[in-house]
Amino acid sequence: MTQMRKHFNEPILILAALLLALIVARAHDASATPTEKTYTLFASGDTMVARWVPYVVHKKGADWPLAELQTLIKNADIAMTNLECVIATKGRFWDKGERRPYLYRGRPEMLDVLTEVGIDVAVVANNHAMDFGPEALLEQLAFLDAAGIAQVGGGRNMAEASQPTYVQVGSTIVSFIGLETEFPKFSATSDSPGIHHARGKKAIIEALKKPIATARKYSDLVVFTPHWGLNWTENPLPETIEIAREVIDLGADAVLGHSAHHLHGIEIYKGQPIVYDMGSLLFDAVGKKRMRYSAAFVLDFTAQGFTKLAVHPVLLKSHRATRASGGNLERIHDIVLTQSKKLDPDIEFKREGDTLAVSFSPQNEWPTRKEMPPVLHQTGQTRRLPDELRNRETNVVRNEPPEWTSTFQPVALERGITVLGARNARAVWPRRAFVAEVALRVPGPMNDGRWEASIKGVKRGGDESFVWRHPIADATWLPHKWKKDQIVIDSTLVRPPRLSEGIYDLFYRFENLSKKTVLQPINATADADGYIPIGKIRITRKGIPSGPAGVAWHGQISPSLEPVVERSAVSDDGVPRRFIVLLVLGIVACVPIAMRIWRRKRGSRNVRAR
Repeated sequence: MTQMRKHFNEPILILAALLLALIVARAHDASATPTEKTYTLFASGDTMVARWVPYVVHKKGADWPLAELQTLIKNADIAMTNLECVIATKGRFWDKGERRPYLYRGRPEMLDVLTEVGIDVAVVANNHAMDFGPEALLEQLAFLDAAGIAQVGGGRNMAEASQPTYVQVGSTIVSFIGLETEFPKFSATSDSPGIHHARGKKAIIEALKKPIATARKYSDLVVFTPHWGLNWTENPLPETIEIAREVIDLGADAVLGHSAHHLHGIEIYKGQPIVYDMGSLLFDAVGKKRMRYSAAFVLDFTAQGFTKLAVHPVLLKSHRATRASGGNLERIHDIVLTQSKKLDPDIEFKREGDTLAVSFSPQNEWPTRKEMPPVLHQTGQTRRLPDELRNRETNVVRNEPPEWTSTFQPVALERGITVLGARNARAVWPRRAFVAEVALRVPGPMNDGRWEASIKGVKRGGDESFVWRHPIADATWLPHKWKKDQIVIDSTLVRPPRLSEGIYDLFYRFENLSKKTVLQPINATADADGYIPIGKIRITRKGIPSGPAGVAWHGQISPSLEPVVERSAVSDDGVPRRFIVLLVLGIVACVPIAMRIWRRKRGSRNVRAR
């Protein structure tokens, strides 16, 4: 009997031992390779909340522009966008080096558009962050911080502007590095504010070596999000493709680009995603061009890398982003598929409902994070700006009329508005921008529609004319915010069309666009369209700089048409403006001489050849 029990127990003991060994092995495997939690990153291109957008936000609410994408954005663990304007109450029109620049400044409460949907990260290394100079940029950084939004690519100096921004979700840390490639005047220096800028492949790669190496030390994943290339392009340049791939080789886990306003293709390089341009997410003026066919991007990731990219088609409308459907949806799909196949013939998208998705597995094995970063932003911290910031008056508001109104006969308009005076650049090159300012004494809040102003120019002795419509006071102090007897400076950068040279008389009109009514003058005469005279400007090429008048140069001329330059005036890089003007004129004068010398040499060579 004892022998039988012994034979019976042996198989049970063996089975128990095997089960115990299996349990121990599984426990060991679980501790060695834990299941990685998957998170999502929402990413988008250009988001502009200035110019005409504030009117719509005031009327319909800050949640309206992105309402159809709110769930998509809020459901993401991290949400980032490129902030295509500067949020500030300070600063002035800044010389970008362009002849007809667009300069965008939004009021502090316009950040509500981002906080309503939970944007965690705003890229500021772009061509609009310095539209109103370094003072405005620094104020924007303070506003973003107060709103709980991490900024990427700007700072008080180059060290700050170039450093990675670290964002934590769960136990995973993602770093973001921004860079702008087209506007050297915006670049931060060792001791001055600005953005992270570099131009040309060699300079860009060199500028990214240290930030990427630092980011790899303090984060699990590195995202490079550049504002690169020119607007309205359809495909990345060959150099841009080379840069993106080298950035991956340097240590980035993904490249998410923006700037063109148009969608570019997607490439999977060494198992890692490159979106060359994410298009636009929100703009005030869209029209029916390719800009309106855009997308938002959602990337799945673990601490080991990105594993999936989903393209969500977005149809842009003026002041609003909507979900694309029907023929618009198919058009966006076709753009993404066609453009991507040109870059990566092996890429394979799967259709998942309305989205296009591609999965991949990172091939680069980077060292694991060594330390916690010195500054760490937690997701889900976005919040409404406090009232003391959101109600801050913009610098277009004055307590007293400016000195330049003293020679102007005030004109009283209907509704209690008084035009106290006006000034503008006295001369400008054809098809260049110029600054015009009109001082208004206002009656208090005007909350009954969308108010705008127009400046009209009419050529003396000719039939050419132009009209420039613009938001009142650059949309930074809208009529619903006015207080009784405030002085508001309606300042704008006029961008006239191509006109022949000559003197143009300037006129001003104030109107309610919603009600299609024009405020008529009470104590003065207006033309048939309600315009009152405010000054004149000479459009000429004779002896004046070609940049935007009142921005790149003072815009004033003497009776002999010589540009008037203040002794203290210097260009942004510290070179006296008078020296620049003389240098340009000297170069222009030398061109005919050089051409004659070249023709003579060419002629002598031809004689010898015969």
